[in-house]
Amino acid sequence: MMPAAKAIVKQSDLTRMLKAWKAAWDTPPAVHVQPDGTIVLLPSYDTATPAEAEMTPREKWKARHAQRR
Repeated sequence: MMPAAKAIVKQSDLTRMLKAWKAAWDTPPAVHVQPDGTIVLLPSYDTATPAEAEMTPREKWKARHAQRR
């Protein structure tokens, strides 16, 4: 068994960046982590909840069966 690869992005670094974002902006960021480890935070103007059409078949099945209970 191989050891786990080192994380490109440390949780402490991401937490620090998100706290700084929260202090400067009133919207949640869109976080993009590049393959080289570069982190890009951009304003996210979309809602975080997916639209009904974007549900996976499994999610649709679960929603239908949850209503029957």
